[in-house]
Amino acid sequence: MTNTHDIAHGGDLGAIIQAYPNAPTPWIDLSTGISPWPYPYDSLPLDLTALPSHADEQACRESMAHYLGCAPDTVTLMPGSQIGISLLPRVLPRSRIVIAGPTYEEHAHAWHSGGHDVTTLPLSDAITAQADVLVLVNPNNPDGTLVAQAELERLRQRQAAKGGWLIIDEAFGDISPSTSFASHAGADGLIILRSFGKFFGLAGVRLGGILSPHPLGRLITQAIGPWAVSTQALRIGAAAYQDTVWIDRIRDQHKSRMHELETLLRYAGLDLVGGTNLFCLAQHAHAPALFTHLARVGLYVRRFEKHPTWLRFGLPADMTSLARLKQALSTFGDIE
Repeated sequence: MTNTHDIAHGGDLGAIIQAYPNAPTPWIDLSTGISPWPYPYDSLPLDLTALPSHADEQACRESMAHYLGCAPDTVTLMPGSQIGISLLPRVLPRSRIVIAGPTYEEHAHAWHSGGHDVTTLPLSDAITAQADVLVLVNPNNPDGTLVAQAELERLRQRQAAKGGWLIIDEAFGDISPSTSFASHAGADGLIILRSFGKFFGLAGVRLGGILSPHPLGRLITQAIGPWAVSTQALRIGAAAYQDTVWIDRIRDQHKSRMHELETLLRYAGLDLVGGTNLFCLAQHAHAPALFTHLARVGLYVRRFEKHPTWLRFGLPADMTSLARLKQALSTFGDIE
């Protein structure tokens, strides 16, 4: 069975620096789908000495629920949505699991580790397959595929009718809130995973949530135990979810920079496969060589062992980073 350490993720800048010690610095990390513009939390009253209080938890839960358009009692706070992915297979009974893929590999790993019968299928096959639990990532990582709301509701009703579950991972749902299914939270047969750190650019804060019917939420709360989310994460989350001015501005900023990135990649000769306004999935026949070329000049992008022609590019933080990427692409022989 695959160990979690064997699953490749972006963001391990230390490992890439070790692998390419002669690359020029500073490194530019484009390997994740995390916003390069973090929420400004410096002025918030943070306290590293205090255990998280009930008041802090309630404030963050209510703020998240209002932001998502759901009831607070459907929200179970987590130290990152990854914990939810790992925890659900331990809380739910052993079942037949179907995952729409290719997608974030931690889903399959977690269900396999929990002793479940797991199959990963293309989306068109997954939504017609017989499963106790159907897992969709929406928008999907890494290609950004979206499932329409009407289809999600049809799948939820089908799963609920047989006592099963539709699990929707909305880790990148903040990018396009009109496509989120979060307002349906609490409905029978529906579980939604939400991430905070990606859109708000604060992955190290470790905050997320599971939206579910209240009885399942109680089981998850018991399983995760007390003080699971830090005081700092709760206070930052409570403030950020309410800051609609910042949220609207950063959405526009993501959209504008993604347009610049896509234009650059197309001009360099890469084929765009998909993505969101936080990452772009591109394809090139010589993607492994391009990955190495970029790493040698201090640019870290995401590669995929099972899809060797794919590379995923996160958003460059500034025009200097964008210019370095443009220069690096222009000097790669196969796409000059």
